[in-house]
Amino acid sequence: MHGVIMAGGRGTRLQPLTDDRPKPMVPLLGRPVIDYVKDAMLRAGVNDLVVTTGYRGEDLEAHVNTWAANGVRARVNREATPMGTAGSVRLLADVLQSTFLVGSGTASAPSTWRPFSPTTETRVQR
Repeated sequence: MHGVIMAGGRGTRLQPLTDDRPKPMVPLLGRPVIDYVKDAMLRAGVNDLVVTTGYRGEDLEAHVNTWAANGVRARVNREATPMGTAGSVRLLADVLQSTFLVGSGTASAPSTWRPFSPTTETRVQR
């Protein structure tokens, strides 16, 4: 199952913590917040991750690339122009043809997550 972590926001409400890093890279208990989101997605059955980035995307990409050492299949999709909360997901419409899970790069509430199936629910509009 595909998983999308939306991580393109500027994080202005967390300044100054986000002045030199993207919001999902802010540490929580010694780990970047995005790592908790990744772990929750893997526990939910995701086996192919796409992280959408914007602000300081190169920092996130470098971090996401380290996940491969632990066998995590992940890639980064950069937004050239900010597209809003779920705009980056729309760019992946061709990839997301089956069940997938979408989460924020900074908020993990795995007990409320459930897969989204385009075949049984409204499909992502192109």
